[in-house]
Amino acid sequence: MIEEHPIRSKSSVYFERYAKAEQQRTLLVGVVYVLGAVCVAFAMGLISVAVRPKPIHYVSAVPVSGISYPGQVPVSSVVSFTGAWIMDWMNYTPDTAQGVYQRALLLVMPSFMAKLRAGLDEELQKISRDRLASVFTLKAEPRCMENEGGFAVIFEGDRRIYMGKEEMSREAVRFTVNVRRTTPTTLNPYGLAVEDVRKEKVRHDQV
Repeated sequence: MIEEHPIRSKSSVYFERYAKAEQQRTLLVGVVYVLGAVCVAFAMGLISVAVRPKPIHYVSAVPVSGISYPGQVPVSSVVSFTGAWIMDWMNYTPDTAQGVYQRALLLVMPSFMAKLRAGLDEELQKISRDRLASVFTLKAEPRCMENEGGFAVIFEGDRRIYMGKEEMSREAVRFTVNVRRTTPTTLNPYGLAVEDVRKEKVRHDQV
């Protein structure tokens, strides 16, 4: 018995192949869209991780037991940060004054920076021209008080101004440095910034 095979025309074969090609193309397009969406989501996740502020853990110089919570600033860290800033700001020579001021400006709030910059060039010219130097020494332990949004740290001591090697003035002073919590940056990774500094003369019976 002779088996009969259906005879397909060239046009029907062409249409079958075209339909299969269209199915494959549709499938590939869907795969491309899915992969694209995955890549976009992955890229957005990486960007989110990169720009998210890194949590800060403050480690005390004195070992203590307990849990470290990000963003929780110990008073000792505030005093250390503020003390380093005020001692750097108030101790300079004609050769170091410019570097001292540039470092100090990195750790202040924008509003305070504008205030300091207003007379900075004139002050630097005066220091260089008259060969002025400033020496500030502490006479008491710093006092730190927490307030809304930050801290106020008080430093008391003696400040001396020299012209060359000659002492021009000496006074007992009190600096109240207001510090605010800020978002850490590359230039200021401490999460703290100086908002304002108030200077007062202190009578000898108050020191």
